[in-house]
Amino acid sequence: MILSDLSQCLPGDTVTRQSSHQGTWMLLDYSTAATVDLPPVQGTMVYGAGRLGSPPLTLPLPVQGCYTIYIACWHDIHMGGSRLRLRLSEDQHWRQLEPEVMSPKDGDFPGRAIAQGDITEVFWRVAELSSSALIIDRVRTWAEPSGRGDQAVDKGACLAWVRLEPASEQDRDRYQGRGRTQTPAPQFAQYDNGGWWQKGCQTVDDLHASLD
Repeated sequence: MILSDLSQCLPGDTVTRQSSHQGTWMLLDYSTAATVDLPPVQGTMVYGAGRLGSPPLTLPLPVQGCYTIYIACWHDIHMGGSRLRLRLSEDQHWRQLEPEVMSPKDGDFPGRAIAQGDITEVFWRVAELSSSALIIDRVRTWAEPSGRGDQAVDKGACLAWVRLEPASEQDRDRYQGRGRTQTPAPQFAQYDNGGWWQKGCQTVDDLHASLD
């Protein structure tokens, strides 16, 4: 199931086709060509930014059960790419999505380069859904839209579609660390982007979103 008409987000008065209307997300129609993994997709994306004062949106998810969730963004819509933070209605913390900064040492692999005009879909998570909704927000900055360093650049956030696929038993086990991944190797996270204000980290909740 692909939820591509994001004009259905709530509250209804916070999405609009007007340009640069304060307190809203802009609605933009799009269509894509078929790929190896996906059929053509046609729909309406949402775009929010600090300069618009775009508030959080709610997208009801019309399914129940365990699902694998994929998120699609159009990074080319804003300098620096789309910077989203998302959570399910039952979640306590946000999870942040934005383009990963690559360097030559990372090598070459499918999906590394994002061409102009491309909408990019990525795996987000596996979750048990029951009367759930997706809460959509932009990454907040310390003194938006103007401030120090990276703060001087307004942050844009775009969501094109949400794809829901029933999760297989293997998907559930892998995501929950069971089965072959029952004893994973140690993993570490480091927040080293140079300054807490650059990602809008003001609270422990924000830090969780940046590290997840």
